[in-house]
Amino acid sequence: MRYNGYPSADITGGTASGYSFGQATDAIEKIVKENLPEGMAYEWTDLTYQEKLAGNSALYIFPLAVFFAFLILAAQYNSWSLPFAVLLIAPMALLSAIGGIWI
Repeated sequence: MRYNGYPSADITGGTASGYSFGQATDAIEKIVKENLPEGMAYEWTDLTYQEKLAGNSALYIFPLAVFFAFLILAAQYNSWSLPFAVLLIAPMALLSAIGGIWI
């Protein structure tokens, strides 16, 4: 098997119950760094590569989505204050629904 023109080996695995995907990849990276001989390297592929590349992009995307939702609501209602009420009531409604189910 070859990867990027070099001889390679494919390692496939999954997470054990009770462990997250991030914990599993961190454990694999630690094992590889401790045991891989000099001159050899590893690279993530497929879904793991995409997740490592994306990182914590949700920290940037969620506030941006809320900001654009605010702008769209402001344009729709022709008001700067009414979109705040609409955006703040949605989390309260979700928490109330979850609280109602829990009780």
